[in-house]
Amino acid sequence: MKITVETIVKAPLEDVWRAYTSPADIAQWNAASDDWHTTKATVDLRKGGAFSSRMEAKDGSMGFDFAGIYTEVVEHKRIAYAFGDRNAEVDFVPEANGIVVRVTFDSEPSHSIEQQRDGWQAILDNFAKHVQAKQGRSGRVVVDASSERDFVATRQFTAPARIVFEAWTNPELFQQWWVPKSCGLSLLSCTMDIRTGGQYRLEFRHPSSEQPMAFFGRYIEVTPPARLVWTNDEGGGAVTTVTFDEADGETTVAMRDHYPSKAARDDAIASGSTSGIAEQFEQLETLVTDLSASHVQP
Repeated sequence: MKITVETIVKAPLEDVWRAYTSPADIAQWNAASDDWHTTKATVDLRKGGAFSSRMEAKDGSMGFDFAGIYTEVVEHKRIAYAFGDRNAEVDFVPEANGIVVRVTFDSEPSHSIEQQRDGWQAILDNFAKHVQAKQGRSGRVVVDASSERDFVATRQFTAPARIVFEAWTNPELFQQWWVPKSCGLSLLSCTMDIRTGGQYRLEFRHPSSEQPMAFFGRYIEVTPPARLVWTNDEGGGAVTTVTFDEADGETTVAMRDHYPSKAARDDAIASGSTSGIAEQFEQLETLVTDLSASHVQP
């Protein structure tokens, strides 16, 4: 017998899909009651790929692996999988008031139809609450310029601190998100000696300038995966401090530029040099979400 449960999630389709398929997200919503949780999740999201979620009672009294093989993956539309001798399909259907997530699965004989429906519905309801809570706190950059010499930008990211920190300190990853795509800049070179006392140098080119622009400085503090502090030595610029605070598998990043004077801070804002932060952070969110999905959770 087939059983169907569904919910409506008021969030963009891409965010709903990501939360359903990201191990970091799965670990936060995949439980039918408050006394159970998912301690580990792995996802190989492709036809023939395997998935597994370790589900345990919080008191440690019992647990089991919910695992299977994907039999169909149509991005942003449908996921089908086999688990044991049973099958399930998950459909993502955009409607006027949100995304309908509909799960249809084969029943099993050891529990009543009502128990199975209620359990799967509870998990799906947790999923909807998780996504909508993230919409309320993630994706928005909060800017604070109330201090005369500081400019602070804060955003929450859907990944553990170690992964977000890696995206800031691995040159290959850093180059994938640091430059806002809409600004027309090209990153020509990136050297980063990530250690206290180490130096960095970034060179950019813009179509409106014949000469490349260089940004450079040194690292005052490198504390993985919690804190980075560096100087911006071109023209006597600001000192930048970035903190990484993790909670429930997500990371709040606060980037503070401390300028030598209020006039220097105001000039930086007026020049537009701070205007690309929202786009930068959105690019970072895309990257760390992908990295989190590809990392096997500890």
